[in-house]
Amino acid sequence: MWLRCFFGVLLCCFGALTAQGQELLPAHGSSSGSRLVVPDLPEQAARVWTDATGKYQVAGTLSAATSDTATLVNSEGRGKPVPLASLSELDQIYVRQLIAPRVDVTSRVILGRVVKVLDGDTLRVANALESVVTVRLNGIDAPESSQAFGHEAVEKLRDFCMDKMVRVEVGEVDRYGRSLAQVYVNDAWLNRNMVSSGLAWHYVEYSKDENLHKAEALAQAGKRGIWSEAERIAPWDWRNGVRAKTVAPVNVESTRETDVTVYLTKTGTHYHSSGCRHLSKSKIPVPLSRATSAYTPCQHCSPPR
Repeated sequence: MWLRCFFGVLLCCFGALTAQGQELLPAHGSSSGSRLVVPDLPEQAARVWTDATGKYQVAGTLSAATSDTATLVNSEGRGKPVPLASLSELDQIYVRQLIAPRVDVTSRVILGRVVKVLDGDTLRVANALESVVTVRLNGIDAPESSQAFGHEAVEKLRDFCMDKMVRVEVGEVDRYGRSLAQVYVNDAWLNRNMVSSGLAWHYVEYSKDENLHKAEALAQAGKRGIWSEAERIAPWDWRNGVRAKTVAPVNVESTRETDVTVYLTKTGTHYHSSGCRHLSKSKIPVPLSRATSAYTPCQHCSPPR
């Protein structure tokens, strides 16, 4: 076998990829066909590859891959295609993650291991080049740690991905330096799994993904997590100081170009015009299209409807 003679055997301790704990839902985009070729592989450091028997190892990088063949290149630049089935299970998973179809074909792909879960929608990933990236799960918003189900959201995300190899599809970087991304463990899409578990909202202000919308509808129907309570506070409202629970917190897209601005209070269930007397202690601006989805107009100031 080529792996036996390819430029030497090196010892390596590459942590096992497991899927213990909660069952993960399949991703919304899975590979099909036997000749799927990836034109632009993520940036990689040299790694140690192991054959299926576990007896032989070789250091190299992956230069090309299909769903049944991997081309490995040694330090001298010499490459050799090998059957994917001849590699260890861990290496096969690594290759399959690389060649999985992307939600966004323009996204940048990072492969790495989750080293820390910061909250219910943010984690840190050590990538193949040993740098650590802060990743925000795009399109969802989990309860804040001080909210109901905030702790449960963190624990669920840890169960899904802590110490596991993940595939991160980065769309953009936000103003806080976080990579906004779709994140996968094997074929499981973590963004959707958090929503379907009832431990994150579909953040429709920034995402129009139909799969996340359906996942939230299923969580609501099953009264899972945040949907097990009759009333709740959305995390984006909580961050703005709102503490009054409502049956349906604002969760619709704003028509920002034409929307009138109205105002909420920290504790009320009505929205108001700018000069309303009820805004003396708190005044939280929101677009009208979002306010009307969960709040009723103030009878005193008669704001737009």
